[in-house]
Amino acid sequence: MNNYFYLATKNVFNTKTTIKKILLLGFSIFLLIIIFSFKSSMLTYINEGIKKNLDYKSLSVDQDFDTNTKKIIESFKKIKHVNDAFLDNYNLMVVYTNTFSHSGSFYLKSINKKDSPNLIKGNFFSDENEIICPQNFYPNDNLEGNIINYKYLIKMNNYINKDIDISYNIYNPDETFIKKDAKLLISGIYENNSSYIDENICYCSLNLIKKIYDESYKNINQENVLSSIIVRVDNTENIDYVKSEITNLGYTAFPIIQLKNCFINTIKILIYIVMIFIIILVVVIINFINKKNIDAKKKTFIIYKSCGFTRVQMIKILIMENLIIGCLSLLCTLTFIIFLFAILNVLVYHNPFIFSKFPIILDLKSVLFFIVIMLLVSVNDVGYLKKHILKDTL
Repeated sequence: MNNYFYLATKNVFNTKTTIKKILLLGFSIFLLIIIFSFKSSMLTYINEGIKKNLDYKSLSVDQDFDTNTKKIIESFKKIKHVNDAFLDNYNLMVVYTNTFSHSGSFYLKSINKKDSPNLIKGNFFSDENEIICPQNFYPNDNLEGNIINYKYLIKMNNYINKDIDISYNIYNPDETFIKKDAKLLISGIYENNSSYIDENICYCSLNLIKKIYDESYKNINQENVLSSIIVRVDNTENIDYVKSEITNLGYTAFPIIQLKNCFINTIKILIYIVMIFIIILVVVIINFINKKNIDAKKKTFIIYKSCGFTRVQMIKILIMENLIIGCLSLLCTLTFIIFLFAILNVLVYHNPFIFSKFPIILDLKSVLFFIVIMLLVSVNDVGYLKKHILKDTL
């Protein structure tokens, strides 16, 4: 085996076309890694966005002035797969804080424990004046258009069990308002590295939102205001079931955000079509390189024959050469890819424009796929070697 390795290594490094082979093979590996990684990144981006955005699993139900709101909300809560139901007024409120180095507004969104985000530190709120904030917090007034300036992100790990000062508006009939100050305790922080557009959303109890809303509009006549009812479902798969049950109760429900499965499936199909094309291209490239390598070795095989090498020994040397070139190509490509992805994580992830926090995932399953392709092509090349080369030299 050592003799085979020595001869194969000598052939590889003494051949002028070796660098071209490594670059061409490295390019095929690069294509595989890029398309596999893009697939994983895109599907993660879509799935995480759907999973973590509560509006995807929420329905809006219109009511009329004759509706007994409290009674109908209780009936909605009894429907299977419903996590919560409440007035739309108590879904989301905007408050302002100047506790941090960069002041600004952020959203308070009501949830119950069933819809709790992925807490990484602290606890779920147990009091109406407690809130859960994102690990990377970015008050709304710090946004420059839709671009997040990474240096202004507030790391919330050190703010657990600490109060923050907030203020909100109390409106008057003449459209003026006064500021009302309050304090909220941060009971926990949730992971928001893999989700998107949530750096300015803190979660709280329905009672806190209700208190802020009622106080904000206490001077405004609300008699003619008819709010819709939000019904929050346990997951997107059960939206249609809950919608049907609400219809059976005599009400019409609409998804707050329509999940466009057709669009998502189209993206997936396009990705897989490109993957198949790339895989075929990689097979053609590898096969081309190996065949060229075999054809160029015809004189070498004659020398091996004169030195007493058997057919099996020459095949082993050729396979060893292919493995050495493949490993060198893989090593060079992986080094370049890791460096490239480190740059992309900074340029894309921390400075989103359309794709807020688009995840940059390095999918190394493509490396295994490349190894399998190399082995399959090598088996085919052995047949080519026997049929077209060795029969003329032995």
